[in-house]
Amino acid sequence: MGSIIGQFTAGTLARRAEMAHFRRVAVLLLVAMMTTSMIPVVAQNDAAGPFDDLGQLESIETALRRTYSVEDFFALLTATPEEGDGATIAELDGPLLVFMQVLKFDSAGNAASAYQLVKDEGGASIGASIEDAETESSEGEIDDLGDEAFGIDLHSTADGEEGYFRIAFAREDAFIFAVVTAAVTEGGIESSDSLLEFMVNDGEASDDAEEFAVGGGSTGGFWGFFPDDDHDGLNGLIPLGDENLFPVLDDQ
Repeated sequence: MGSIIGQFTAGTLARRAEMAHFRRVAVLLLVAMMTTSMIPVVAQNDAAGPFDDLGQLESIETALRRTYSVEDFFALLTATPEEGDGATIAELDGPLLVFMQVLKFDSAGNAASAYQLVKDEGGASIGASIEDAETESSEGEIDDLGDEAFGIDLHSTADGEEGYFRIAFAREDAFIFAVVTAAVTEGGIESSDSLLEFMVNDGEASDDAEEFAVGGGSTGGFWGFFPDDDHDGLNGLIPLGDENLFPVLDDQ
């Protein structure tokens, strides 16, 4: 099965001319999904650019992603103020979506090369790829986290509607950890780095056999790097789905 969020994003983008609030969320999702496609080929071809297919990375061994969202996420996407007293996306102060990833390479050197190439991509390049939106970016090192860590902030405006994003990633030995947070307010991305800190400092691979759950909650193996669902940094978000990005499972 393909990416749940990726499939939804494609449908959302097709309808964005019809519904303005769908357009805003499509921008959020598009940026958030970039973490995967930014991971480049390492140590093989200095001229190679980003790859969508992680299987083309000879140095990568494992890549996992868990997606978290607000409760009733899909209902909120279609809610409008005219439909009643229910909340709409524009009224949410916290994060809307969080994507967390673990990538394991065959060596610390290859992980460092991948980390550097993602870092070199930079916020300006990522922001420029968002269609029909004006995007400002800022970026900088994250101190005292892993072997090296970096963060990129984006503020995107489309048709008067705003989106805020934090792309934070760190390398520890042969691992790269990444957290992408999307929100409609600046305060909604403030807890992103606490999730990254958990993955680097507190998460650890489990000795238990991996048990995959497509709806979220996979256990064992490298899923041990992900926080419990009640972690403060998630601000009450719930798992929306798990993915084995590489190698892809037959039943996923």
